Amino acid sequence: MHSARPIPLCLPPFDDPPPWSFRLLGEHEARHESLGDGTSLRTLEGARSTLTSIRVPDAQRMDGRSFQDATAAAYDRIRASLDRRHDRHLVRMWNFIPGILEPIDAFPQRYMAFNAGRFAALGVSTDGCTRSGGPVPTSSGVGSEGPDLVIHALSCDVPGLPVENRRQVPSYRYSARFGPRPPCFARGTRLAWPSAGDILLLVGGTASVVGEETAHAGNPGAQIDETLSNLSALLRDGLPGVGESSAPRAPLGFFRFLRIYYLGEDIRPVAERTVAARFGGVHEVEYIPATLCRPDLLVEIEGVACLRPLSDLGASH
Repeated sequence: MHSARPIPLCLPPFDDPPPWSFRLLGEHEARHESLGDGTSLRTLEGARSTLTSIRVPDAQRMDGRSFQDATAAAYDRIRASLDRRHDRHLVRMWNFIPGILEPIDAFPQRYMAFNAGRFAALGVSTDGCTRSGGPVPTSSGVGSEGPDLVIHALSCDVPGLPVENRRQVPSYRYSARFGPRPPCFARGTRLAWPSAGDILLLVGGTASVVGEETAHAGNPGAQIDETLSNLSALLRDGLPGVGESSAPRAPLGFFRFLRIYYLGEDIRPVAERTVAARFGGVHEVEYIPATLCRPDLLVEIEGVACLRPLSDLGASH
């Protein structure tokens, strides 16, 4: 049953995907593989979804080219793992990048080297399709606490529909100012989940970016407000029925699960007050301190939105 007060969570380890992704799995089988270069692959396979995770050890010690190649290889291995199940469609990814803002050889930031490797693996075109012909998945990318590169991929037996935010340039069309290759992710993915009896909107890491520019550098309150404007715009376009159903409440009230990354402990109280005031339908919230993908970003918010007040994604209704 829905609780009026969201449950605050901060669950270790830092580089795990959020709890709702495991709920989609339900009962599942786990497989672990140790690959030849020390990379480890974990597959959690449920009846209708699969969570594939890869860990590349000591990636922070790699030079720029090696890190780029290791990122591409990690994505290729995830794709190869998914190819074993032709009924699985990639819908959501989480990337934990060591030393995300550190310069690395010719790259001003390691995140740019990561994006170059991801682009090489996915081959995303300007219309948002990957080399394999499928849509680019929704993603988040933040700094990792440790030296490893950790990537998680959620795939389902129903395809997702990518959703973009009209207030922002699609990431795969960013200018070269943000690196020789652009980031490759959709702002959100619309997913039909029959056991939930509704449409879910999986929302990727969203921050204070308008067009492709950071807004309100150095002002955490204004950045949070801008982030909420981006989230509201995405929900209005991406979640069917929000425009008609939300007359008495804002689109943010349709979020059920949230993960908030923040830079600096002084920002968390601001984020907590915002959640209490603006996210009236949320069940669970994670607050995670992290370095974000731009040095002038202070907050990033991701989550799952749905029209119905679900208490458990895996529950029958």
